[in-house]
Amino acid sequence: MIKIIFDKDKNCAMAFDEEKNIGICNFNVSSNTWNITHTYVDNEYQGQGIAKQLVMKVVNNANMYKTQAKQYNLSEGK
Repeated sequence: MIKIIFDKDKNCAMAFDEEKNIGICNFNVSSNTWNITHTYVDNEYQGQGIAKQLVMKVVNNANMYKTQAKQYNLSEGK
């Protein structure tokens, strides 16, 4: 079973399969905004919606802390 953990001190959400770290979503904090800067999921686990779960974990925690979360698509330059 995949477990998603949020770590505000490390500015990330992480995905684990048992003890194996299989994904991460990093963010930076600027004023009242959390900017999602990087999301990665191990090739063996792609296509299962894990990246979406990671992003949503950050967004939900941003809402809990009364901030905004933004994701940038760096491959498209946005």
